[in-house]
Amino acid sequence: PDISREVWAFLLKSMHEIHTAGDCWEKFQGREHLGECPHCKVTESMEHMTECNIPAQMMRLAQRIWEMKFTKLQWPSIKYGTILSIALI
Repeated sequence: PDISREVWAFLLKSMHEIHTAGDCWEKFQGREHLGECPHCKVTESMEHMTECNIPAQMMRLAQRIWEMKFTKLQWPSIKYGTILSIALI
């Protein structure tokens, strides 16, 4: 395989929507605030992290994967669906 175990786990969690984001933080007393984007004040989601104006670690990771796999292609404008399909490209 040409993607790491960590990347594979990220993609699997994303496709099954089981990342620790958004409403799941309501279960943890004192951590409820982590379910909300501190910038936009909306419920956090993996998709929101790609659309928010605040740079996210997820986007930097996706760009690094792209640049390792496609050394001659420019990093495109990314949507959440593009990240999920990166292994298929």
